[in-house]
Amino acid sequence: MTKPEKIEKTHGVPVATIHFRSYELPLLELFVYFVQHAASALGIPASGVAMLPRRRQLWTVPRSPFVHKKSQQSFERVTHKRAIKLWDANPQILGFLETYMAKHEMGGVGVRVVRWDRAPLSVGQAVYLNALKHPNSHREMLDNASKRVIKAEKKAANRLRRAQDVLLAQQKEEYQSQQLMARKAEEVAATAAGTYAATRAARGAAGGSAEDEAKLADGAIAEGGVDDAEYDEEDGDLEEYDEEGGELEDDGDEVDSDADSDAEDSDWESDSDDEADSLDEFEEGESSTPDDGFFEERPVESPTAAIPRR
Repeated sequence: MTKPEKIEKTHGVPVATIHFRSYELPLLELFVYFVQHAASALGIPASGVAMLPRRRQLWTVPRSPFVHKKSQQSFERVTHKRAIKLWDANPQILGFLETYMAKHEMGGVGVRVVRWDRAPLSVGQAVYLNALKHPNSHREMLDNASKRVIKAEKKAANRLRRAQDVLLAQQKEEYQSQQLMARKAEEVAATAAGTYAATRAARGAAGGSAEDEAKLADGAIAEGGVDDAEYDEEDGDLEEYDEEGGELEDDGDEVDSDADSDAEDSDWESDSDDEADSLDEFEEGESSTPDDGFFEERPVESPTAAIPRR
């Protein structure tokens, strides 16, 4: 292979450094040679090839686990590195070189280009004059940024409001559907109750089981211990007892209990008269006891006498 033409430096200003990396050394050397010839063809002063340190990586893995762990295998990977430095090149020409390398890149070789771009003299004065010409440029940028932020926040708030409206509408529809279902259930229940009442009335008119049910109801009321009221078969109502007049018979007539009350009063009066006569006799000294020995003195036994001792 012929060596590339060497171009001398004019100012000695570095403009770029090109790094090459590859696991295959022949491919790496070939691509470095290609870049050297391309740089000399464009008139860019280039240095020789710099040999950078290699990077060596080792891995050891067991061939078989458990009892065969001692049987292991090692793997090695070596990364070869090269570098070229360029001087005194126009940025546009350097861009052409980068485009040419990207167009003819080689598989298995990595390339990294580090460039140094230089600004012309009095660049600070140019920036200062530009700031004087547009004093409100920063304020306008801030205003535009704030307007964009406010617009984005309003848009997000509108989206949230629309989502809330949709959710409320769904909840309202569910509530209305539940109300409608409840109303329908009430109508069905009322219709069933009316049908049941009509059926019972028809059975009563036909003399069927409706009368039996009425009799059973009367018997349940009588056995239930209803003290203050009685069921009236004719009117279908409950009539209260008359405490002064007495009970109510089946035909609705009252029973006169004045005679019974008068007899009881006469008995109480006769008893009181007998008690008064006996008291008078006791005061006069007459004894009303049937046996004179009833009040004889008798020995009082001790309550502990009947208790056996241990």
